[in-house]
Amino acid sequence: MYAVYRASQIRFEGELVLEEAYDFSRKFLQDWLEGDEHLDKWVISKNLPHEVGLEMPWYATLPRVEAAYYLQHYGGYANVWFAKTLYKMPDIQNDEYLELARLDFDRCQSQHLI
Repeated sequence: MYAVYRASQIRFEGELVLEEAYDFSRKFLQDWLEGDEHLDKWVISKNLPHEVGLEMPWYATLPRVEAAYYLQHYGGYANVWFAKTLYKMPDIQNDEYLELARLDFDRCQSQHLI
């Protein structure tokens, strides 16, 4: 549903199907966050994409800022499981990827400080 919400943000005026998809998915995600369904311990998201996505529209996000949010919430997360699957996600849990993302973010941030 989050993907529908994000995709429906890229629409032109008069695209009724996308406008309806946007309204429906936004209401669904807001109701979902207000309920207790998102507190399942096996859900990887920890509400981050939905909260960030509902607060910041897609066109206003910066990839590096969004990456910083993910690093803050997932960095060093020892036992990451994706949704309700029964297997670990090695690419999400990979410490080398996390370190590379941290180094990339730090390098980018240091360029802006100059």
